[in-house]
Amino acid sequence: MVYDKDANPELFAYFVAGAPGQVLDNNNDNVSWGVANGTSCRMHSLAWEDRLKRDQVRRIVDEARLITSDVIDLSFPPDFINIQLVKVDGDLRTDEDWPCENNLESEFVETTSGRSYKKSIIIPVGIAKNPQRKSTVKLGFGVLDKPVEMEFIQHAVDQAQVMTVWKAQGATLKRVVLNLEPIRATAPKWKFEHIYVGMSRVTSVSNLRCMPLTGAFRLNRCGIFDQTFSRLSGDLIINNTNLGF
Repeated sequence: MVYDKDANPELFAYFVAGAPGQVLDNNNDNVSWGVANGTSCRMHSLAWEDRLKRDQVRRIVDEARLITSDVIDLSFPPDFINIQLVKVDGDLRTDEDWPCENNLESEFVETTSGRSYKKSIIIPVGIAKNPQRKSTVKLGFGVLDKPVEMEFIQHAVDQAQVMTVWKAQGATLKRVVLNLEPIRATAPKWKFEHIYVGMSRVTSVSNLRCMPLTGAFRLNRCGIFDQTFSRLSGDLIINNTNLGF
């Protein structure tokens, strides 16, 4: 889903159900339960407190499904983004150690011992609460005569397709794309311990790919490479940077 980019073309955002994400601040009511800045999650759904807005979104979604649209434009952002908490390997966390009343999940699973618990942890995430830091963006480059700087607010969660090499420490992943190319000139250099951690995260070396590829290594010579990118749910690209995800 996309906020209406025709209304504010420079200020729109994406939501993809099931996409990997990351919590962005510590100012929420779940820190005591281990949900803080950097917590991994999976995008689940959007929520609005206003019933009229909820009804309007349902109509928009229903109309889009009739024409089998893959992208749905919304003219207003959600009040909350509901997320599912995940383990370091990308699997969903169950609520065995989570207060049941603070979980939006409605489906239960039963253990062999007969104990029932919710199959995942779904919590709402609202607007980031950090009064000490203002987020700004400059609009109008190439469009306006003079760029305009605007302040904006954002939800305390965002999609995160990559993780740092240290964030991956301790994880066991089915497929890994190891990005050896620095994303900026000041990025830290790869060291032996970085390479070791990055390459030892994957269960099978046949599912490990390093970027950038050498000139002699072509995509059509390794079909699983395409599958690696098309099936990244629960598996991540690993960068060597200190920016978090």
